Amino acid sequence: MITTSHTEIDSLELNAALAAFRRSYPAFDATCKLDELRAREYARLDAHDHIYLDYTGGGLYAESQLRDHMARSARMSSATRIPKTLPRRP
Repeated sequence: MITTSHTEIDSLELNAALAAFRRSYPAFDATCKLDELRAREYARLDAHDHIYLDYTGGGLYAESQLRDHMARSARMSSATRIPKTLPRRP
């Protein structure tokens, strides 16, 4: 007698459903670049099971935008540091 775990059956069913979906919607595979972008720049959404719907036009920042901003801010703040001792007035 061959036994199959519930997880294996679910996986087989999922793979069959995905194959049927791709046959019905072949253009779906062209969206893989969007999936890669979301995984790279917006992983925080998936990490917390969030969905972002922008009704106000505010936009959601990408991780690379945040990294660039923080690096630029750090460079600017180190270039404009106030000296620990101020010059004395005559």
